[in-house]
Amino acid sequence: MKRGLWTTVAALICAMTCVFGLVACNNKETPNENEPGNGGTQTVAVESVTLNKTELTLEVGGEETLTATVAPDDATDKTVTWSSDNTAIATVENGKVTAIAAGTATITAKAGDKTDTCSVTVNAAEPTVNGKTFIFYDLTSDDLSSEMLATMKSQMENTTIVFTNEGTFTITQTIDTTTIVQTGSYEQENSSVLMTIETMTSNGRPVEGADENLPITVQGTFDGEQFSFSTEAMPDTFVTNIFVIKTN
Repeated sequence: MKRGLWTTVAALICAMTCVFGLVACNNKETPNENEPGNGGTQTVAVESVTLNKTELTLEVGGEETLTATVAPDDATDKTVTWSSDNTAIATVENGKVTAIAAGTATITAKAGDKTDTCSVTVNAAEPTVNGKTFIFYDLTSDDLSSEMLATMKSQMENTTIVFTNEGTFTITQTIDTTTIVQTGSYEQENSSVLMTIETMTSNGRPVEGADENLPITVQGTFDGEQFSFSTEAMPDTFVTNIFVIKTN
């Protein structure tokens, strides 16, 4: 009888040991692969993104590149995405801002869930004579008679002014069989154009006596459509030469 009892008790203890052993095994913690030291890679979140400028002013057609700094340096994903809230005014690609039209726009740089912005103001570009060709349009004067003006207009009819992008110009005037060419350099500030005539030829030959009067400085004005300047036709007698942009 005692032997049977001990056999039963032993079997029960063995069974309980197995059960608790299984429970203990099942309750064993599984290593977190994302924790340092467990063979995983720790994810480092972006804490901030900062642009090098908070305000930017451009003229239509102008460009400037913004740079974004993402912190911390060891952030897992430092990818920056760019956007503009008004692409009709300014666009952005990889930080390069391009001015499209006059107005304002906000450029946003985003990394992770962090953002920074730059306010962009686009101004209309000042009209420039660079690379433009003008043809004679009209003459006006408060000092000349209508007959004299009519004569001068007829002489100016075949006159053009060509401005290069390199700061030089050429005035070509054809009167009957004579072609007069004047060349020089120019500077433009806003609507004001300062022309300096440095050479003058007639049918390819230097105009006699011209060197004594050269260089000649002429102050002109360009409003985006018309280019005009005043010259002294004779002592104390001034005329205003009006040219318009040549269109093909």
